[in-house]
Amino acid sequence: KGTYTGSASDLKSLIDAKISGSGTANYIPKFTASGTIGNSIVYDNGNSVSIGDTVSDARLRVKAQGANATDTVLKVRNFANTADFFYVNGAGEVHVPSGNFTVASSNPQLFFKRGSTSNSSRMQFMTGSTYNFSMGLRGGDSNFHIFDEIASADRVILGTNGVMTVNAGFKDQYSSL
Repeated sequence: KGTYTGSASDLKSLIDAKISGSGTANYIPKFTASGTIGNSIVYDNGNSVSIGDTVSDARLRVKAQGANATDTVLKVRNFANTADFFYVNGAGEVHVPSGNFTVASSNPQLFFKRGSTSNSSRMQFMTGSTYNFSMGLRGGDSNFHIFDEIASADRVILGTNGVMTVNAGFKDQYSSL
């Protein structure tokens, strides 16, 4: 506490006596030991920040430590630090542990887009580790399928020509709905 009245060179001497170490340009420094500074894993080039990487293709980039589903890349937790809002693993899977995924907007739109030209993009629904059903494009055609993963059968197909086909067993099972 108080006001320093010495020279700049005296101030530098005081700082140098208390803290030592070195760093690399663009790396955010951190204390590596008491009174010692070194590089952290955070890289800032003035336009973007990378964690665990030096590539700057986005405002914030986080590099996975591994490519496995058990490697957590990014986790967002609640204020009390008692629950995860969501996390992303090394396999690129996004997990929402609460099960509540909401698009909050006055004009909500949710898109699932596959990065290739393959006609097999679909959303799968699970209970525990068992896939119950999926919906989307499958089988190399452009029709929309609701597929029973357990019975391995299409239940509803909406064709690009506007014709809807309902599997007979499925239709009979739910005819009272």
